Amino acid sequence: MSGGAALSEFFARVADIEEDLELVSLAARLRPRLGGVLNFQAVGDELTLALAFVAHKGERTEGIFGALLVRLLAAFERFIRRRIAERVVAQASGAKKYDDLPEQLRKRHLVLSGRALGMLDYVPDHLSVDPEALLDGLATCRAGATTFSLNSRAFEIAVSGPTPEGVTKALESVGVEGWTDKVGALPSVAAAVETKATKVRETAKKVEERLRQLSRWRNNLAHAGDAEITVDEDLLRKQLTFLRALGEAIDTLCR
Repeated sequence: MSGGAALSEFFARVADIEEDLELVSLAARLRPRLGGVLNFQAVGDELTLALAFVAHKGERTEGIFGALLVRLLAAFERFIRRRIAERVVAQASGAKKYDDLPEQLRKRHLVLSGRALGMLDYVPDHLSVDPEALLDGLATCRAGATTFSLNSRAFEIAVSGPTPEGVTKALESVGVEGWTDKVGALPSVAAAVETKATKVRETAKKVEERLRQLSRWRNNLAHAGDAEITVDEDLLRKQLTFLRALGEAIDTLCR
C-alpha cells in the first residue's frame, strides 16, 4: 500500500472495524455450539460466564453490524477531510510564492477561511476551529508573499459529508475535477461495485448511487430514522471492500 498519512489512518480504522466484525461473527457462530465443548467440571467465573453466554437468547447481530457501518462511514468522511488537507499543504509547499498558487485555490482559501471564522457560534461537536490560527494564516496570504501558510483546516471543515455531492465539492476545492469518471475507470472500484472495468460511466454512476445509499443508511441508523435498515455480515463486508477501494482511488487522484 502506498499513500500518505490520511490513507494509512483510514486503512487502520477499516482494519479495526474488520477485527470487530470478525469477533461478532465468531461469537454469533460459537454461542449455539459452545455447550458441546464446555468442561462442566470447571468451577468459578469462567464456567459461569460460559454458561451465561450459551444461555443468551439474543441472535440478532444486525444492530452491531449497523453500528460498525456507521463507524465505517465516519472513518471515510474523516479520510476525505484529512486527504483534502494534505493536498492543500502539498500545493502550498510546491509554490515559491503565494501568486504561484492556482487562482481557484487562492479564492477557495479566502472563502473557506472566512466561512470557518463565521462558524464560531455553531461549530459542530466533532470539529474544532482555532480563530487565531485562521487569522494568522490569512495574514500571510498576500500578493507577492514568498512565505505564506494556507489554512488547510478551513478546507477540512468545509467537507459536508460522504455523499457524492459532498465529495465532489471537497475535491473540486483543491482542483480535482470529474472524480467519479476517473475512479470509474479503475478495475478495483469496478470490482467493488460489481461492474466491468470497461464500463466507466456505469461504474461512476454506481459509485454515486452507493455513496448516496450509504449516507441514507448511516443517517437512519445514527438518528433512529423512519426507514428500517438491516445490516447483515455480507452487506457490511461489501461496504468495507467498496470504501477501501474508493479511498485508495481518491488518494491517487489527489497526488
